[in-house]
Amino acid sequence: MTTTQTPSDTLRVLLMATTFPRWEDDTMPKFIHDLSKELETQSVDVFVLAPHYPGAERKETMSGVTVYRYPYFFPFKYQKVALQGHGGIIPSLKQSPIAMLQLPLLIASLTIHTLWIYHTERIDLINSHWLVPNGVIAGVFATVFGVDHVLSLHARGVLFVEKLPFGSTIGTYAYRTSDAILPVSSHIRDNFIGMINESTTEVDKFQIQPMGAHSTDYDIASKPDLRADRDVEDTVRGLFVGRLAKKKGIRYLLDAIDLAQVPPDDFQLTIVGTGPLKDELQNYASTLELNDQVTFTGWVSQEELHDQYVLSDFVVVPSIETAQGDTEGMPTVISEAFAAGNPVIGTDVGGIPDVVDDCSNGFIVPQKQPSKLVAKMRLLIDDAELRAELSNEALATAAELDWSRCGQRYAQTFRSVCSERSTPRSTTPPSVQS
Repeated sequence: MTTTQTPSDTLRVLLMATTFPRWEDDTMPKFIHDLSKELETQSVDVFVLAPHYPGAERKETMSGVTVYRYPYFFPFKYQKVALQGHGGIIPSLKQSPIAMLQLPLLIASLTIHTLWIYHTERIDLINSHWLVPNGVIAGVFATVFGVDHVLSLHARGVLFVEKLPFGSTIGTYAYRTSDAILPVSSHIRDNFIGMINESTTEVDKFQIQPMGAHSTDYDIASKPDLRADRDVEDTVRGLFVGRLAKKKGIRYLLDAIDLAQVPPDDFQLTIVGTGPLKDELQNYASTLELNDQVTFTGWVSQEELHDQYVLSDFVVVPSIETAQGDTEGMPTVISEAFAAGNPVIGTDVGGIPDVVDDCSNGFIVPQKQPSKLVAKMRLLIDDAELRAELSNEALATAAELDWSRCGQRYAQTFRSVCSERSTPRSTTPPSVQS
């Protein structure tokens, strides 16, 4: 089915996700929900399909977006594949043998629900997020039914598939059965291109598009009053937001603070998030005698997270590439930091250098080098004028990364795909490359 849409037409898009809020005010990462809401303002009717979670509704409307959640095991409370520990499918598979056994059931349920929604909601285009299983399933529907397919690539999905025995075959099939590909960073684009079994690739098929942030979520003008309310007017504040996992490089951040030798009254670091390394990192901070300077909050509400950004003077993203090759795409925290006027100190891995412009809206430092990290932290701790200059540049970058821009670009890509494809897609299966 090839559709021809005019710019004024309303597109009906099925957005396939593996990570999605289970209910309102959930602490689950919500960037897919934010994208969906923005697309609704661009004359795109969005239908989200995500894994079910115990206690979540099978179908509901969240902020104007129709959400379907597909169950894959009964009783529901024993569903283990998706949304466990804020980590999505891949960490769940690594942590739980039960999840691995349930994976075929999840894929079967995903396929059945995709077919049902495709027909009942009269879908024009599928936008799949994450290469497996969504990108492959969407590719099958593109091949069988001719539905238009836009593939969004996130870091964990691509880096995971690279290591699979038939990763090249999977990536090649998704490439050949998609009409456009939206990686979150140049790093992920390059990794994907290097993985697939193609002698040449269509450069125009790729458009780098990071996930965004809502600038209006952050009341920067309230910063003086908020800091006064919390009695931190004279303290420089750093912030880390993310999952407490190895690739986030938090241990190197703690080492940098230890090297800084800045009194707690002059500098405080807040670490927002939880994860498998929570206890280990808290114990390590205690060993370094940083308990008076470093605060672990766990996951917090969206309102409190916004306040933490506004309270802060800069954000640190000390990510690394692990020995297993796991690293970042483009962390959403960077968009959020810029939206709150925070310069970012980030490492030279993944897609971080795509948006952090060294000495402009923040600093780029080598990964796993606390001495380099602390040098840039000291610059921002000691120089209020420099913090203000970088903050202004951060706000300028935030305008480019705002969800409104992201939604516009996604909608433009969808319309371009639906209006321009007039020839059948090749269904020649890719060759297996070991």
